[in-house]
Amino acid sequence: VYDLSPGPGVDKAVAEGYALIIRSMTGVWTYKSEWDRAWAAGIPVVHAHGSNDPARLDTPPRLFSAVVVGGEDPADGDLERSRGPGLELDAQADDGSTAESWATPTAAAVLARCYEATTGSGRERWWNARSMLRMACQGYAGGWSEERGYGVVAHDAGVPDSVDLQPPVDV
Repeated sequence: VYDLSPGPGVDKAVAEGYALIIRSMTGVWTYKSEWDRAWAAGIPVVHAHGSNDPARLDTPPRLFSAVVVGGEDPADGDLERSRGPGLELDAQADDGSTAESWATPTAAAVLARCYEATTGSGRERWWNARSMLRMACQGYAGGWSEERGYGVVAHDAGVPDSVDLQPPVDV
């Protein structure tokens, strides 16, 4: 589901068995308890980090249950997005757009392809897919940074052949 409202929307997602929540708005940390609740129910959340403002955001203060996405053009490093300690990765849409509202569905699509390429069930399978999403980022080998997270994932990113499991997210 796209741009699901927190609270009652998470209730609906759980009740109706949604596979994924995408939210291309600000306020990721404001609704942390809702995103944690969705994750606990086996529904990952892919959320925009900010509002296309090239500024450092202090929230979220760390990586957590939601996959937090910024937008960046890997060709020129154009910073059409926020950065900070809770940024997991940047994404670029198929039309080249790097706005965070377009980057979020791009990252969700790659995450879904990773999910289909892995095995397991529930949160374990989604965690494996999330690890694969990180590995698909340009810059993953260099590690995480506050500036670009694990790097930039493109809309047509290949799915890694194997999973380099990362420790579970501290929720």
